[in-house]
Amino acid sequence: KRINTTYKFINRLLEKEISQYSNGCLIDISTELLDNQGQLAIQYVTDGLHINDAGYKTISNNIRNEIYQ
Repeated sequence: KRINTTYKFINRLLEKEISQYSNGCLIDISTELLDNQGQLAIQYVTDGLHINDAGYKTISNNIRNEIYQ
């Protein structure tokens, strides 16, 4: 839980920083990787922490969708 709390805090800081730029964009690459309790979903991790191929594919698709929308 500490990792997720730190992660969320850092994302808020990044959002605040990026919002200062008219052409800035923060792409959400994590929401689809989380389960209903806000933890990394088991299907996207190898050991509860490190993302597996399915996780990287989801991240890639999120970035691609944001760029080409």
